[in-house]
Amino acid sequence: VLAATFGVKVASGARATASHALAEHTADHILDGDKLTYWSTGDWQETASVEVHLPNSQTFNVVELQEQIRVGQRIERFAVDAMVNGAWQEIGKATTVGYKKYLRIPDTTTDKLRIRILASRVCPTLSNLGLYYQPRMLNAPAIAQDRDGNVVISSDPAATIRYTLD
Repeated sequence: VLAATFGVKVASGARATASHALAEHTADHILDGDKLTYWSTGDWQETASVEVHLPNSQTFNVVELQEQIRVGQRIERFAVDAMVNGAWQEIGKATTVGYKKYLRIPDTTTDKLRIRILASRVCPTLSNLGLYYQPRMLNAPAIAQDRDGNVVISSDPAATIRYTLD
C-alpha cells in the first residue's frame, strides 16, 4: 500500500505562489525536494496562503505538509482548498503540521490547490508539499453457507466477484 500510494508524486512539475513571502523563502521552495529550503512570510504575518498550480488536472486524496522544523513548529491551524468548477472548495483542514502531516481528503481532481494558514506563531513556514493518491483498499469477501447449502459471497459494492468450481 505504501509503494502504491507514495510511488507517484502527483505534484511533479507544479509551481507555487504565495500571498506573502520573504525574498529568500519563496513559495517554490515547498516543491523543490530540499528539506533545508522553505517558504516563509515576514515576522508576525500569522496568516497567509500558498497556491499550487499543477501542470494538468490530477486526482489525489493525500496531502503531505512539512514545516521547517529547525526554526520551530509554528502552524497552529490550516485548511486545504481545491479549485473545483471555477471556485475554491475546502477539501480538508487540520491543526498543527510539525515535522510532517498527512491529511486524508476525499478523492479530488484539480489543477489548482491552495493551502491557507489560518493561525501560526510568529510566521508560518513550509518546507515540503506532496500530493498522492492512495488506491482504494477492498475488504476481503465474506463467504458463508445458507440453510439450503448455497454459498453466499458478499463484498465491497465496487468489487466484481467471480466464482468458479474448477
